[in-house]
Amino acid sequence: MKLASSSLPALHQCVQDELIAMTSFAKILKLEQAALIAGETDQLAPITQEKNILIKQLTDLEKIRKSTLINGGYESNINGTEKYLADCEESDQVSAIWHQLLDISKEAKEFNRTNGILINRHISRNQSALNILQRNDSAANLYGPNGQSTNKSITGRGFSAG
Repeated sequence: MKLASSSLPALHQCVQDELIAMTSFAKILKLEQAALIAGETDQLAPITQEKNILIKQLTDLEKIRKSTLINGGYESNINGTEKYLADCEESDQVSAIWHQLLDISKEAKEFNRTNGILINRHISRNQSALNILQRNDSAANLYGPNGQSTNKSITGRGFSAG
């Protein structure tokens, strides 16, 4: 027997808001991926700002959802949400939105994983370039720490001023 729940509208709104925010988050991750693939690193700063805003929004909404579940006597995890929706009257619409949220969350997780790989490749390539530029090749050093030439190909005597 399903339970009537006065907190269902709060959960419905929260899950709906989470779906909207997670959809935006997945889209921004896709934009980030395109920028990383194209090497357009100048686009990453505004993308990161938008990601941070969405992460905060998603975190706040998750707290509301978990609080609603706990107040209803349910666990504050996926299983608790599923049980809550199974026990409540008129939860079909919320359940559909919840499952869309789970699906888009999986998509966002995959975009995030791929972007991490792309970022690590960029970091590795940049580090390799820096290593080449900063190579500590002793043959290329013309002067030692004492200011004297270290080039062994110069023959002859040194001169002294005096």
